[in-house]
Amino acid sequence: MTAAEAFSGDSPRARFFTWTAHLLVPVTAVAFVVRVIGDFAPGGLGWLDSAAGVAFNVVYFVAMCHYLWGGLCVRCMREVPADAAEQAALRRPLLWVWHRLITAGFVWIGLGGAAIAADVLWDAAWVRLGPDLAMLVVASAVWSHHRLRPWCPYCRDWDQDGAHEPSPVPPAGVKQS
Repeated sequence: MTAAEAFSGDSPRARFFTWTAHLLVPVTAVAFVVRVIGDFAPGGLGWLDSAAGVAFNVVYFVAMCHYLWGGLCVRCMREVPADAAEQAALRRPLLWVWHRLITAGFVWIGLGGAAIAADVLWDAAWVRLGPDLAMLVVASAVWSHHRLRPWCPYCRDWDQDGAHEPSPVPPAGVKQS
């Protein structure tokens, strides 16, 4: 079975991966709150903090696989906003982050290294907020880009190809969230 087959179609495995991928927003929110509380709680939150980080990473990995290989599922199509062009304009910074994920990954690693160093040297809880905020921004970028991909100004090289290709209009009568 190829990766594309595992993340698309109607098999039980594909449905499980799709269901898991769509947990990205709530799992990110819970993990962020738990990790921030753990950063400032005396003695941390121990295993709960670690479990939140593991849960986020697993769901993030599955979501990335779903977005890259699974295409737009029915649930993804339902999550496309009615005003997608306006949403893409408002979320332009997040869409930019999506297209710079390699660079963002290096920033994330750098923030993680700084947090570890600060934790060891000074026990500075505020420094650990860097990786937590990076987790929130990157997950938001992934989710926003997947829903707004046809309207993303960074997906097409508008200025180099000559004629402007218009963004699609969502079909009428489709329930939008």
